[in-house]
Amino acid sequence: MLKSFFILFGFLLVGQSQLISQTFKIYGGDTINKADVNGLKNGHWIVFGNMVDEPGYKPNQIVEEGKYVRNRKTGIWTSYFPNGNEHAIITYRNGRPSGQYSTFFENGQLEETGTWTRNRNTGDFKRFYENGIRHQEFLFNKIGKRDGLQKYYYDNGQLMIEGVIKDGKEVGEFKEYYSDGSLKAVKFFDEAGVINPSKTKTYQPKTPAAKTSTKIEVIDPTKVAKVVAGSKQNAAAKKINPFNGNGDHTLYNSNRQISQKGYFKNYKLIEGLFYKYDENGLLKNIEKYKAGKYVGDAPIEEK
Repeated sequence: MLKSFFILFGFLLVGQSQLISQTFKIYGGDTINKADVNGLKNGHWIVFGNMVDEPGYKPNQIVEEGKYVRNRKTGIWTSYFPNGNEHAIITYRNGRPSGQYSTFFENGQLEETGTWTRNRNTGDFKRFYENGIRHQEFLFNKIGKRDGLQKYYYDNGQLMIEGVIKDGKEVGEFKEYYSDGSLKAVKFFDEAGVINPSKTKTYQPKTPAAKTSTKIEVIDPTKVAKVVAGSKQNAAAKKINPFNGNGDHTLYNSNRQISQKGYFKNYKLIEGLFYKYDENGLLKNIEKYKAGKYVGDAPIEEK
């Protein structure tokens, strides 16, 4: 097992009486964690568990490592999960992410890979499910807007959505598919990114949908409706109280996706989460509410 120890190195400047000190560590025979006379970090740095307030790490376990140049992260930095697997590999320039990067799930599977330019995605972008199957394939232009062929996939590997986005807006034909691969819908967007309902076509799945036993509450700005499907398999679903505008509830949209979840008062979300979706039914962000006010976004967990 490699051992590390801390050294404080002092020297006297020629012609002066002022003592100036530098600090560094020796780890595995190499000099690391150097700070110059001005306290600026330089060279190879390793952040250990006892240097951060992060749960799960042992004191001498590596949390992240990379190179500093005058106190700014430079080049490739690698961070790790408490289990030792890589968490992220990110290229830095002058202290900012710039260049290729990859992030990983805790089980070691690749989660996301792409290129950052000025804190924005540019070029090819790929995201994967935790089981290793591809999830999204995007193209970004030089200023960080999606531009080109975009694809979404189900976690069984089947194509979900494909279409072209130009300068951040959907244009032309977008095709949607069921999880069995059969065509679900064809939508047409004009050059301004506005959908043309008259050109939209929908199709029934080739594989009949399995019967469910889920009780679902659906809400929109003007009315509340309940959608009930199935019968005996889910007894707990039958015990859900109808939405009366007060108390703890989970609300769903017409696509049976969670819309709002938390505590309500007079039909208003007081404390909880508000899920926002795009026109294709894909989750964009999750807003957090406390005391009836928006307080920020919650992280999106891929499933």
